[in-house]
Amino acid sequence: MASVYNFQVESAIPEDMGMGKDLKKLTLPEGRFGIFGQPGLLIGLSSLEKTNIPRRGQEVMAQFMCQGLATPEGLVDAVKSVGATIDPNDSVVNFFDKVSKSSTVCSNCHNFINGVGFGLEEVGSTGKFRTLDDHMKPVVSDGALIGIEGYKTPYTGVSGLNTTMSTSLDFKACLTVQLFRYVNGRLETKKDSCSIASSLKKANSSTLTFSSIFSAILTDKGFINRKKAGE
Repeated sequence: MASVYNFQVESAIPEDMGMGKDLKKLTLPEGRFGIFGQPGLLIGLSSLEKTNIPRRGQEVMAQFMCQGLATPEGLVDAVKSVGATIDPNDSVVNFFDKVSKSSTVCSNCHNFINGVGFGLEEVGSTGKFRTLDDHMKPVVSDGALIGIEGYKTPYTGVSGLNTTMSTSLDFKACLTVQLFRYVNGRLETKKDSCSIASSLKKANSSTLTFSSIFSAILTDKGFINRKKAGE
C-alpha cells in the first residue's frame, strides 16, 4: 500500500530509452510512492480528458475500505436544482467543494468521497503527476479519509493517502474481506464473519502483509473444512 519502491520487469522498450532488460528494484520519487502512485489505477478512475473526483473517491472507498455508497434517490433532480456554472477562476477542488455542499442530497455522500478524490487531484487523467489542475489553477491536494463511523484523518496528496490508509483498521479489514472473496470465489455471508475476523487477527499479530493475510485465510479452519464442490 505505502511501498517506497517498485520493480521494473523485462521490457520490449530499447535500453537506450532508459528501460533495461533485467528485473530490478526502482526507488520511487518522494511523494509518489504506494499503490495510488501507480498511473494505471487512477487513469481507470478518471474521465476521458479530466479527472473525476467523485468517481475516484467512491471507488477507492468501496474497494479499499469496503464502504460503498448507493446512489441516492432524487439525485438527478438535486443536480438540476443546483444549477452550478463552472468558475474557471477557481480551482477544481474549491469549486467542486462548494457545489457538493450546496445540496443536502449531494453533501450526505460527498462528505465521505470528496476527501479521497481531492487528495488524488495531483494525478491527472493521463496518470501523470501535475502542478496545475483541469482549470489550469495550482493543484489543491488536501484531502481527508472519513469513515462512516465518523473519524476523520487529514492528509495531503497521493503519498499521504497511501500512508494514512495503510494504518487504517478499516482498510486492513477490507483487504482481508477482499482476499477472502478471491480465495473462496464467492461473496462472504454472516457465517463467514468469524473466519474473516480470525484471519485478520492472525495476520495482524506481527506485521500485516498481503502474504500474511493469504496464509491466514488458507490455514483457517473455516477454509480447510469448507464444503467441496458437489458436497
